[in-house]
Amino acid sequence: MTRRKDFGNCEECGNPLKCYQTRFCSRACTGAHNYKKLPILHKICKVCGKKFDTKVAKQQCCCTSCGNTGKTNKTTKSEYDRPYEKETKYLILMWYNGGKGNSKVEIAQILGRSLESVEKAFV
Repeated sequence: MTRRKDFGNCEECGNPLKCYQTRFCSRACTGAHNYKKLPILHKICKVCGKKFDTKVAKQQCCCTSCGNTGKTNKTTKSEYDRPYEKETKYLILMWYNGGKGNSKVEIAQILGRSLESVEKAFV
């Protein structure tokens, strides 16, 4: 009877490792171990102003109810109000004539332009 070689145990959960595993038995254990090492960040909620602690650098809100209010959208109106420039007409007409078939509103959102500048390009 041959005896199974011992490859050690998972550093996170303690399960036995297979021959090709070095420290962890699964990706879930690797992720759990790495999450524990992250520093705790002290932040202020963008919606309600409450202080909260998190390990996620991109987190902006203290809870899901604040996150669902929509006040923390990445794109703001000012990003879509870029002024009408020389290349605006070229970009819009190239997009429209390229067979994309989008409406003027969709083209404005895709190119990051205001609806007024898109309508100017079609005149």
